Amino acid sequence: MAGFDGDLRSAALRYFQYFRIDWRDAELPFELLRHPLTLRLFCEVTNPTREKVIPLEKGPSSLSALFGRYLEKAYERIASLAPRTRRYYEHDVRNAVDEIGRLLWERRARVVPRSVLRARLSDEGSWDESLVRALEQEGVLLAQPGESPGDPLEAVMYDALAGHVVASHVVGSKGRDHLRDWVNSTDVVTALSSSEPSLLHPLAGDIFASLVAAVPRVAGREQLWQLAPDVLRLAALREAAELEGADLDAKTVQELEALVVNRSEGVRDILGRLARTRGIVGHPLNAQFLDRVLRDMTVAQRDRRWTEWIRWNEGRIRKELEALEGNWRRDPSRGPGDALRAKWVSWILTSTVRRLRDEATRTLSWYGRGDLGSLLELAADSLSINDPYVPERVAAAAYGAVMAQQPGAAACEPVLQKFLLRIGQELVGTAPAHPTSHWMVRTYMDGIFAFASKFCPRAVPLPWRKLERIPFAPGANVEPIPDGDARAREMDLTLGMDFRNYTLGRLSEGRRNYEMEHQGYVAAVAHTRGVIWGLGWREAELGSTDRDLASGISRSVRAETERYGKKYGWCGYYTYAGVLADQGRLKKHRERLASVDVDPSFPGDAKRDVLALENWAAQFPGDDKSWLVRANIRLPGELFYRQSIGSSRSGWCCRAPRMTVRSRISRELRDGEWPVRATTAIA
Repeated sequence: MAGFDGDLRSAALRYFQYFRIDWRDAELPFELLRHPLTLRLFCEVTNPTREKVIPLEKGPSSLSALFGRYLEKAYERIASLAPRTRRYYEHDVRNAVDEIGRLLWERRARVVPRSVLRARLSDEGSWDESLVRALEQEGVLLAQPGESPGDPLEAVMYDALAGHVVASHVVGSKGRDHLRDWVNSTDVVTALSSSEPSLLHPLAGDIFASLVAAVPRVAGREQLWQLAPDVLRLAALREAAELEGADLDAKTVQELEALVVNRSEGVRDILGRLARTRGIVGHPLNAQFLDRVLRDMTVAQRDRRWTEWIRWNEGRIRKELEALEGNWRRDPSRGPGDALRAKWVSWILTSTVRRLRDEATRTLSWYGRGDLGSLLELAADSLSINDPYVPERVAAAAYGAVMAQQPGAAACEPVLQKFLLRIGQELVGTAPAHPTSHWMVRTYMDGIFAFASKFCPRAVPLPWRKLERIPFAPGANVEPIPDGDARAREMDLTLGMDFRNYTLGRLSEGRRNYEMEHQGYVAAVAHTRGVIWGLGWREAELGSTDRDLASGISRSVRAETERYGKKYGWCGYYTYAGVLADQGRLKKHRERLASVDVDPSFPGDAKRDVLALENWAAQFPGDDKSWLVRANIRLPGELFYRQSIGSSRSGWCCRAPRMTVRSRISRELRDGEWPVRATTAIA
């Protein structure tokens, strides 16, 4: 049976609504819900009576837990419905299912003839009173046509459930003392991993996944990956990431870190699993785990692994960001799970996919509108991340969230005070913890400072209260790479002519286009090369990826995506702008650089305003040309100056609107868009 694919979310929400399951503050366990059968089972075991609303967290968070709870309820129901003339109890039903697991393993089969199964279970008597029939009616078994008309084949309803039944039998029968010998035996290794289909158990994958979940419950502190031979060890370790949080131990979590740093061939990428556990409070693999591992990586190492994963999963991640933003827009309340999700979103900001980066920034900004203190703390924490792309945009999101608080600014005083004190420790003074020259980071921090100075002046540290900007300490020194340096040629592979001439060149006062010998320009290029080198760009590691991103095919197929060399070049550009600002050499007439690429306030779409005006565009004698040239038309003042727009009564002056005119002038001019220009804008 096919899964829901693109309709999974909508299908799951329909089921949750019917079964009265509250999912709003939880991560949807997509790995459990993707198949229609498991979605149904999940809902049934989470809220079987539907008498009251049950939070999603009360449901199982792994297939093993789901199947365990489902079977226990099935045993109870079958026993309660057993015929009076032939009683069987929960223990009998449990033993029967265990025997089914034994048969499936011993026969290396997915199905068992009904006659064989009934004989093994001593299930004698009429079919109406049969335990096998009761298992069919409960949905545990499914009858299929067999070779003999009167002897159908019995299969467990769902292969994954069959794997669980087999694994439960094996673990229960071998026990802690014999599991290692069993899993290392040649027959077992062949049945679970052979490349020869005839030797591989037809349920090998499902049995193996269920063994990973079942072993820790009988083997004490050991996991299957610790017991398994080398040929199965990596697969068992990766499968351990699917366990419920309570079944994970410190050794396993430590080993899983290596799968985050370097993807291993032959197993599913663990990063997809971490996207599902990101917001689960207390789970060893939630966003705090990912944050810890990613922080320890170099920028280039992280981009080759994490940022490339983002690029290849761009569409799915964008949908998740849109869903998170929608939730945070609708509901201003925030919980611990939301803080974890925001941390995960902050790491999406390493991306070079511009649209995705903007979406992540806006999503964080909406998170902060519900919990400003948490977002400001995230912004301060991000200053220690070695990729400037992250603190730059988290700071932008924080600034946008701060601006949104203007109507109730007084309530923000405590969190702004705490934040500015933290910024003083991180970026100011003679020994700041994480100083930066990055011009955009400083700009957003200055914006928050300006907001606090205007609306919450008591939140501003005393030494800063008469200042217009935060007194930033200089950032870390960058070793410039001048022309002639052995590294310069490799670094120049990242710098296109347009970026060098038009972008870096704009930082130099008095320089003309293509004036390559200008002293300021030469210094800017040398500094940028040094930043690119320091961030770790090397042709051998990122060159081929960048060439692919720069190709026409990549641009036509995928969303606009920057090269990694270009990303590192932007970091050099902004840090050098900060250096020039510290030296008083940044162009004075520029209050903002032309390359600022996002409005952190994220304004919504402008609302339309309908005016009922007199017929000021009445007909004029003559043709249309005469009217356009000679008519004396006075546009009503209401088009430009308004005392109120909607519910806002602060006074408005219009700038560059587009106006739709409907009047009886002529057929050509009757319905047209008329541009109206004004020279100033006041709001």
